[in-house]
Amino acid sequence: MLLFSTTKSTQKKTSPSRISILAEKRLKSEIESLDPLPNILFIPSPDNDLFSFTIAITAEEGYWKGGTYSFQFNFPPNYPFKAPKMKCVEKIYHPNIDSEGHVCVSVLREDYSPVLSLNHFIQSLLFILYTPNMEDPLEDHIAILYQSNYDQFVRNVKASMRGRVVNGVAYTRAVP
Repeated sequence: MLLFSTTKSTQKKTSPSRISILAEKRLKSEIESLDPLPNILFIPSPDNDLFSFTIAITAEEGYWKGGTYSFQFNFPPNYPFKAPKMKCVEKIYHPNIDSEGHVCVSVLREDYSPVLSLNHFIQSLLFILYTPNMEDPLEDHIAILYQSNYDQFVRNVKASMRGRVVNGVAYTRAVP
């Protein structure tokens, strides 16, 4: 009974630099093919790092309508085999975005797949700005308030968008 092979594997191993080159090509292509939406602004990093940039989104509907929020994207060198990281730059009163800016969207967790693209990630951000997921919150107290006192939830969202303090937290002004 043979427990191991004495022949060398013929599979090619992909070097880390090769992975980075593939990720760079893929990201360039995805950035060039971004859906041209009037409420989305691509902001390259100051040092032109292709793997790190900001997307500014102005919500056109929903509770955060009229608010502009910036999301920092950081792609790993082995993208698309590993999901990017996204953080909201400004503080936002939102059940799916915590006080540190971490974003809770399934396409970055259990539903992540290498076939997803930058457009998918942006669409997922638009979706939670238009329709927050109260069933899978990062900020439980916001989701609970939504269910127990909807009117106060709406007042808190509006106050936070105007840069006010809500429950002891100062928010960044998101509306002109």
